Parts: sequence; structure tokens; C-alpha cells
Amino acid sequence: MDRNYEQLLHERVDDAYMAWDNLHRRPGQSMEDYITRVRRVKLEMESMDSASKISDQALANKMLRGAGLPQEKRAQALINCGGIYDPERLE
Repeated sequence: MDRNYEQLLHERVDDAYMAWDNLHRRPGQSMEDYITRVRRVKLEMESMDSASKISDQALANKMLRGAGLPQEKRAQALINCGGIYDPERLE
């Protein structure tokens, strides 16, 4: 915790972007925990960069790409959502 307070603003912004870029579901992590983490990292990144806004489509795409599912399972999840990248429906 002390490290976060000692960081300069640009370092915290860099960390937030790096967390978003490297976000993926860890082995054994539940989908619920993963989605919660995706949303938390999104909020953190947006709070560090007020001009940054991640769209619902980008959020849903990140959820699918980072979930660790094979291509056919990702396609099936998207089909089950009506072919729409909607984070609420994907959850």
C-alpha cells in the first residue's frame, strides 16, 4: 500500500494501463472473480486517465479474449448473447 502512495501520477497511470493490457483469467480462477477483476481494472484505468473511456463493446471483448476459452467456446458465448458484445449479457 505504501508503494501506491509513493508513486508519481504518471507511474500510477502506467500501472493502470499495464494491468488492463495484461489482464487475463488465471488458471483455476472462477469466471465470477475474473469478471469482477476486469471491471475493477477498468475503473482503475478510467480513474487514472479521465479522458479514457472504455466502451461496453471493448469491455465485453476484453472479457471474452482474456477468459482463457478456446475459440469455439468464445464464439458460442457470443452466439448465446445474440452476437452482441454486451458485458451484461456475457456475464
